[in-house]
Amino acid sequence: SSDIENVESSDEKEDYTEWIMAFDIGSEKFRMIPVPPVPKSEQDEYFSFNEFSLSVVDGCLAIIRQTDRKVKMWIFRDHSKENETSITSTSSEKDWTRLSIKFPSELTIKLRRSVIYVHSVSGMDQIILETYRNVYGHGNRNVKAAIFFNYDRKKKTLRKLEINGITSIPEVCRAECSTSIESLLSVGKKL
Repeated sequence: SSDIENVESSDEKEDYTEWIMAFDIGSEKFRMIPVPPVPKSEQDEYFSFNEFSLSVVDGCLAIIRQTDRKVKMWIFRDHSKENETSITSTSSEKDWTRLSIKFPSELTIKLRRSVIYVHSVSGMDQIILETYRNVYGHGNRNVKAAIFFNYDRKKKTLRKLEINGITSIPEVCRAECSTSIESLLSVGKKL
């Protein structure tokens, strides 16, 4: 006979909340932000926010999950920013905006198991998606090519970007996509 018992019941699992530890450079304070709820239909038995990545979209925290067919994103609009004394955020489900970018079926096979990097265009409703796919180069060598897509959040459209007429850039050319922010911290003037 064994004295080991399963400590985690199904009730306890539903009450479990995952958190993001955030540090505000301006106020020099830590706080906890609860991750957004994910419908049970999208979770399997191994589902965890460890499978997600963090990014910044429009100056807001974003959680990103990639599948073969789409990129799912939750963007955090901090409505409780004025409450700077609290270590635990009072954020709710309303603070998270969910976005799903679905790839056309002809791209799904080409992008299977490819990592997709997300870049926000600050102040605009544009998101740049960067990925690499295998192409055959000289002598049947496997070469990775960079591919960029533009997603318009208002129009909900996805289109492949061509850079100076080039539809894909070999990885050996070191293609890189990044966004520029004038300052990491807005410093208020004191008189």
